Amino acid sequence: MFFNNLTKMDIFRDAEMMAIFCKVMVVTSIEKALVGNNGEKRPNDRLDYRYIESFIKLIVVLLKTSDFNKHEFMSKVFEAIQETLDDDHRVNRNAFN
Repeated sequence: MFFNNLTKMDIFRDAEMMAIFCKVMVVTSIEKALVGNNGEKRPNDRLDYRYIESFIKLIVVLLKTSDFNKHEFMSKVFEAIQETLDDDHRVNRNAFN
């Protein structure tokens, strides 16, 4: 149902929507890995990588099951990762991990 809804919203046909979708996936997975359910930042040695792994699994499932320009999709994913890391480095230079 989730994948059908994504397809119905034409996320993979509109480059801007695809970029937004990828950015949300990247930012959300990183934020969830860094911050616990109590809202406190996790120590660097206790990050919860399940969220990032789920993000990667979602990408793999989308690549295997969806009919769209996979090259463009992966370019958007990598752009979102780069932008997120660049932003974090610029804003949190001393605490960047």
